[in-house]
Amino acid sequence: MRPLANSGWKAFQQTRSLLPRTTRRFAGDSHGSHHSEPVNESLGKGFWVTLAAIPTGALLYNILASGEKPFITRWIESYGHWQNKWAETNALRSAYIQQAREDRNIIVNSKYRGPSELNGAEVFNAGSPYNVPAGHGINLDKLVEHYEIKSREVDAKIASNMRAREEAAARERLS
Repeated sequence: MRPLANSGWKAFQQTRSLLPRTTRRFAGDSHGSHHSEPVNESLGKGFWVTLAAIPTGALLYNILASGEKPFITRWIESYGHWQNKWAETNALRSAYIQQAREDRNIIVNSKYRGPSELNGAEVFNAGSPYNVPAGHGINLDKLVEHYEIKSREVDAKIASNMRAREEAAARERLS
């Protein structure tokens, strides 16, 4: 490893010696004791443009400020409709969140009734509702009616059990 480092150092020294060296000459800074002639310098285009822009800007501002509000204020307020849109969006979002919170409260605090035999009648008629030839669709009215009656019977049984428990609890309190 050391020979490589030595060869790298030698190569660096050789290239450093080959670089052109500029000599500094200070011969051009003075020509005796005489001075150059003074030069008349004008103010330039930038000065005159700035000088003309100030009253022009003030004049334009007064012309464009027709009405009760200045132009710049009206221009800034033209982008204010986004604030209204965001306010409406936030109000809707808050209403949706409040409704979801209330729905979740109802679901969490309701009693579990056990599994349902038929969660949805559409399970038996799954498929596209379009391009169905006549007579190929299933009429599920009788099936839905059967399960609705069954559900009402279960609800009535639950209600009668609850009434019986309440009556038993009332009898225990009285005795």
